[in-house]
Amino acid sequence: MDHTNIPIAEVMTKRPVSVKTGDAVDTAAQMMLKYQVSSVLVMNKKELLGVITSDDITYKVVAEKKDPLAIKVDEIMATSLITIDPMSSLQDAMRKLSENDIRQLPVISKGVLAGLITIKDVIRHEPTLVDMMVENIRFEEQQRQEEIKRYSEGAVDESLFR
Repeated sequence: MDHTNIPIAEVMTKRPVSVKTGDAVDTAAQMMLKYQVSSVLVMNKKELLGVITSDDITYKVVAEKKDPLAIKVDEIMATSLITIDPMSSLQDAMRKLSENDIRQLPVISKGVLAGLITIKDVIRHEPTLVDMMVENIRFEEQQRQEEIKRYSEGAVDESLFR
């Protein structure tokens, strides 16, 4: 059965894990651990302000030897959010996730947070989309390898690699 046209609203997480603006990064990390998720939304009441991922904590706090109790989520959250409409399809979600190299999309309806869809949600409901994505990655990698080979042979415009 083809599930690619199922609206995101039917498979999204309707109550995603979140923290409040002003919370310490430690709070976000504890929420991720408690609920076994790799990201949390940063909220000001019902307004979505940003997203923090486990990578943000690793690279912006731990690797920089900053104190997760002293650093606020507002300081490291991503604020340029890529979102999706709840009536978009799973295929639309997978395309956005893949094109933007992200693992989660806040779902926004009429300017208000309606939920969250993650790559895991998409895979759980439509594993064939993963096959499509893998094929696309293989094709892109093959093209990249051909360009590298032509470059090494001096047959490619070097400005493409700057």
